[in-house]
Amino acid sequence: MTDYKHRVRPVKKSDLSLILSWRNHEEIRKHMYNKKIISNEEHLNWFNKSNNDPKKTLLIYEYLGEAQGYINFEDLIDGGEEGVWGFYLSPFCKLKLGLAMGQTALKYGFSNIGYKKVWGEVIKENIISQRFHEKVGFTFKCFDKAFTSDIIVCKYQINDKKFYETLKNDN
Repeated sequence: MTDYKHRVRPVKKSDLSLILSWRNHEEIRKHMYNKKIISNEEHLNWFNKSNNDPKKTLLIYEYLGEAQGYINFEDLIDGGEEGVWGFYLSPFCKLKLGLAMGQTALKYGFSNIGYKKVWGEVIKENIISQRFHEKVGFTFKCFDKAFTSDIIVCKYQINDKKFYETLKNDN
């Protein structure tokens, strides 16, 4: 679902205050591994480190040219064939753009980054995100520790073939 209405683009420094306002909003924060409010300094340090890490891809999702969400991908194995994603829609977004954002982001992950598989991690209590992953075409794999934390999460996985098959069936 990448068209003139929906697109993703790399995060720019000028996006940081917007991303931080989303990240620190209670509706977003309650589903994060780290639930504390992030300072401007911490946020800038995170951006500088992540933006210079070749295994990470930081993206803004836009609808009709307006930033509406944040997505990140991180390579799990060398060669970039598998990655894990994270995302959130702006808590101020009044439109139902979650599915479109997910499809646009995954298309980027498979087409531009070159992933064959993408993993999603969902905190067990976040039923809405679990349903979202299933709607996009992910398959539940297991309960396990998160890739970057000791928190127990639901792990979901989708491969490129399943994604494009699901996308075709949605249209």
